[in-house]
Parts: sequence; C-alpha cells; structure tokens
Amino acid sequence: MVRAKPRPRRRRREEQRQRDKQQKKINRAITNEVLDTVLAGLTYQDNQLNNLPGEETAANETDSALFDDFGLNELHRRLFPHDTVSRMQLILDQLAGKAFPTCEANKNMVAQINQILAGTDLQCIFRDTGQKTRLRFINPPRSRHGYFQVRTSDAQQQAIFTKSYFPSLLVTAADR
Repeated sequence: MVRAKPRPRRRRREEQRQRDKQQKKINRAITNEVLDTVLAGLTYQDNQLNNLPGEETAANETDSALFDDFGLNELHRRLFPHDTVSRMQLILDQLAGKAFPTCEANKNMVAQINQILAGTDLQCIFRDTGQKTRLRFINPPRSRHGYFQVRTSDAQQQAIFTKSYFPSLLVTAADR
C-alpha cells in the first residue's frame, strides 16, 4: 500500500535533516578566514550613508518615510553600502595569485565570493581578456588542492583560466 503523504514522524525527521543540512552549509561558509577577517573589519557608518549627496530627492522623501517605519532603508544601507564595489575589489585584489592549502577552504572561499556577488548584483570581469566571467572551483580526483576556473558568462561558458591560484578579477555592477 502506497501512502500519498509521508508519515508525520518521517516528515519531521526529513525537515530536521534539511535544517541541519542548511546549518552545515552556513557553518562551512563562515570558516573562511580571509573573507571573514576582511568583512569583519568593515564598519558601516550610518550617519555618512544617510547624508550622501543626491541620494534622495524631495519626491522620494514621502515614499522613503513610509519604508522607514519598517526599517527597510536602514537594512538596505547596511546590506548594500555605497562602496560595495570598491570593498569587493579590495578583497579580490588581495586574493589574486594566492590559494589556501586545502581544497575545502578554496571551495568555501569561491562559494562565499559567488554568494556575495549574486547578493549584491555585481559581476566579475577577467582582467586579461576583459570578458564577463563566472568563478568556479573544481576538484578533479587526482588533484591535491583543486583548481580555480574562470568561465565566460555567455552561452558557451568557455573556460579561459584554470590554475591552482586565484585569478585576477575586476568587479563591476551587473548589467540590467
């Protein structure tokens, strides 16, 4: 006899497994020392962000006031500071030509960078060719440390960089 719905106990166990799996992903991402130390050192100066010239117009002030009641503008300023591109570029410049000694650390670093790029609507450009790219980390079976791979972000997704050290990348705002 096949049941349409899983048993409640089984469903709860499966939900708990999913929560544990998500927590493990978060914990692995947090262990990346380079990004953690760089991002931890960043301070958000709210009073300077509030007084940026030309950020709000008189027409937007009434709309903005509605969202301020919910704290949306404050949250947006904290998540997307005005100098996000320069901060991310600083991180990528520090990583260029380097690699962590373990494959897992390199993989976590690339995952964090890709998550930050996607969350802040930024894109990478490979310095040597000037092409829009995507960053990957691959770990073939016979490799001890794995490889950083840069692929074009077009339909072909051609690999243009595959080395054991981090590539030299530029960061720009993504095209809309």
